[in-house]
Amino acid sequence: MSDTLTFYDGSSTLGATPSVGDPTKTQKATSYTGSTPVYTTEASTTVDQYGRSLTSTDADQRTVTTVHTPATGAEPTSITETDPLSHTTTKTYDTPRTSSSASPTPLATRSPAPMTRSAASPRSSSPA
Repeated sequence: MSDTLTFYDGSSTLGATPSVGDPTKTQKATSYTGSTPVYTTEASTTVDQYGRSLTSTDADQRTVTTVHTPATGAEPTSITETDPLSHTTTKTYDTPRTSSSASPTPLATRSPAPMTRSAASPRSSSPA
């Protein structure tokens, strides 16, 4: 059996009404004083306005930092994580290449292309 507490949106008050609902800290009962549990923070996280992790700290106080570029206003084109030993990993994403002046024709409105066989086709029959 385990006794775990979850705190939301940066609150340190158990049972506080979450404003967004991002879990930002978990604590676990690691010992008891009589019948009263003693809680230890297992993990804590800070998040940005979109709910993406900015920092994540484990029970041993090791922190991973995450940077989203750009930080606001668009899908990130890169995400860089720095671990507790200052090693970094960067993931780069190709943004969608869409043109605002052209849009694909919906499949339902396309007419099928006529089926024809070309003399160069490997499946074409040749007179014997």
